[in-house]
Order: sequence, then structure tokens, then C-alpha cells
Amino acid sequence: MNIRLLAVLSGCALAGCGGVSHVVETYGSISSVPVQTPEDTFQVFDRPDKGTMMVNPSIGVAAAHGATFGLAGSAKPGYQRAAEQYLANTGRASCVIVDGYEVLKPQWEFKYRCDGGSARG
Repeated sequence: MNIRLLAVLSGCALAGCGGVSHVVETYGSISSVPVQTPEDTFQVFDRPDKGTMMVNPSIGVAAAHGATFGLAGSAKPGYQRAAEQYLANTGRASCVIVDGYEVLKPQWEFKYRCDGGSARG
């Protein structure tokens, strides 16, 4: 399992987060890619075969969420900017985010669609 994903999940377990099995099953074998935005350096786990990606903040921000037992706010717009930046960085700027939700504090999952309805660029 990716060490960054493991670190975030460890903090989440302390905070009593749900949905850990979805994250592990969907993204456990995927390597993360760093994406820098004005807010933070995010880690993106992409599943183009499913048209989904999970966006995590830096380990420091994730640890702060664990230390506050998930009460620290996490704003969707910053996470979505990271998801859109990732798509642009990977040559898929024509892809669009069609849905996004907090899967675990402070992790967001986004569904996206590319030209022709496919997630592949």
C-alpha cells in the first residue's frame, strides 16, 4: 500500500472515519502523484478505468484533521482545483469533474468524464 495513503488512513482511523474499506479497495494499489496548488500540495490517486480520483491534502494537513478528530474543515473548491490541475497536468484538460464528495475527512473523491464519456485521455 502507498505510504502516503497508509499515513492518512492511520490518522483517519484515530478520528473514527468511515469508508476506509472503499478507499483501500479502490486506491490501495495506486501510487499517488503530487499536485501543487496555492492552497497545498495534494496527493492524487487516479483510477482512469473507473473515472474517479481521490485527492488528499499534504500529510501535515491530514495529520491536523486527525488531531482534531475530523472537526477541521475541508473545503471542496481547493480539492477540486487540485483534481482539475491533475487532469490538466496529465494532458486531460478537456475532462470535466462531474461529481465530488468527501469520502473520508480530509479526503475527497471526484468522478470525471473525458471526451466521448470515457475517463481515459
